[in-house]
Amino acid sequence: MTYNIKSILITNDDGFNATGLRVLKEVAKLFTYDVFVIAPKFNQSAKSRSITLNQEINFEKKSDYEWIVDGTPTDCVIFAINNLMNDFKPDLILSGINAGGNIGDEVSYSGTVAASWEGALRGIKSIALSQVAGTDSLKSYDYVKNFGLQIINYIINLDDIEQTMLFNVNFPN
Repeated sequence: MTYNIKSILITNDDGFNATGLRVLKEVAKLFTYDVFVIAPKFNQSAKSRSITLNQEINFEKKSDYEWIVDGTPTDCVIFAINNLMNDFKPDLILSGINAGGNIGDEVSYSGTVAASWEGALRGIKSIALSQVAGTDSLKSYDYVKNFGLQIINYIINLDDIEQTMLFNVNFPN
């Protein structure tokens, strides 16, 4: 399969060392080599679209493609787009894979969804991905590993969408 994706920004709200982020990076690498991981230092669940104000945001460069940000998921997207990708926008933002579902009222509190929302507001197709009952076990993400590529591919190739949208995908347990 060939994809018209040059670069992908991935982030989450569970933190840089979260299992779901590692799985999402594997899936993103199936689309392009240029996968940028800009994620919070610590778990930022239920931070919604909050941003850090009146204090400096610390960050750590792990490599040219990986950064840890001591802030919220929205801070991560803003930092990436305004500082690391100011010469180009990523073709796609993937946020997650959240350890737990983001449906119903949870959507309004979710840092995972908020990071994708920030991307959509900036004109970038964005997908939030969550795994119902996700844990630290790689096994709990098998469903995403098996079907994530197909679902993301379907969304990025939707021709009848003329505006940038945020997609919220929840995988079953």
